Amino acid sequence: MHLLIITGGESSEHNIALKSSQSFINTLDKNINYSVAYVSESGDWFLKENDQLYPLYISLNKKDHGYFVDKGDGYHLVKCDKAIIIMHGLMGEDGSVQGLIKLSGIPLIGCSILASAIGIDKDIAHRLANTIGIKTAKSKCFKKGENIDIANLKFPLFIKPLTGGSSIGISKAYNFNDLLKAVNLAFEYDDEVIIEENVEGREVGVAILSLDKLYMGEIDEIVSNHDFFDFKAKYQDSGSKINLPAKISLKCRNTIYEQALALFRLFKCEHFARLDFFIDQDENIYFNEINTIPGLTDHSRFPNMLKSIGISFEELVRKLVTYEK
Repeated sequence: MHLLIITGGESSEHNIALKSSQSFINTLDKNINYSVAYVSESGDWFLKENDQLYPLYISLNKKDHGYFVDKGDGYHLVKCDKAIIIMHGLMGEDGSVQGLIKLSGIPLIGCSILASAIGIDKDIAHRLANTIGIKTAKSKCFKKGENIDIANLKFPLFIKPLTGGSSIGISKAYNFNDLLKAVNLAFEYDDEVIIEENVEGREVGVAILSLDKLYMGEIDEIVSNHDFFDFKAKYQDSGSKINLPAKISLKCRNTIYEQALALFRLFKCEHFARLDFFIDQDENIYFNEINTIPGLTDHSRFPNMLKSIGISFEELVRKLVTYEK
């Protein structure tokens, strides 16, 4: 089997994707033959091999079932049996690369076009969740140049790039001055922002793995000494921690599992995803977001949730790579 691993990308989460893919590669069975398609921050595609970069083009001719690469002696076709996208954010996690792989005819490990496009757009994901009775924080969306009208929204507010991830560009505003600064920051990362009311309470998440059978990882809980679980808290600050399992009631646990699975199916997700929720002081549950390509390092939340139910990171990687529909 020849596996194509696609990583990097144009988004602000480029380096995070590289860490995920390297951890994934380090865990691959030694018998797996693989190639790494590296997408630069400017959007150029390369084959990465022994720290060398060679121009790479995915073939859109389905009979080719692979990519063309030029190592200095002209372009040659390399056939692939499967592909996995390990990218985060726009132009990677949003359905764009998934569409490219769909056109190529290479079987894809992970969520395809529709689920990826839904998952990247926080507003659309929330609206769909509401249609099946799942609560979300009250919110409004604004495009660049539009008047920011927060009537009917109460401070404190979270301001987020609509399609961002890893808490990059996210701020918490307690007043109008904070709000204006936060909106300007969010617009540095996206052309549209979502402004949400704060849900006072706890932040939890659950991993879903749907392959030969359905696996739902242990629910975790974020405990941060920051105002919220921002980029620094996620990746740089040892003062923040994850409680695994989350210290929540059995009723909350069961409801989160039920809602996570319902959303996974509603969004037409495939193979794996992580879903995050808030729990307020009255144990009301609010859907926050879905990550259709969650972090895949051996210390990321998604693998650790599965590890808590007996699926090691090595077994997770093996299951993903060897799964056949």
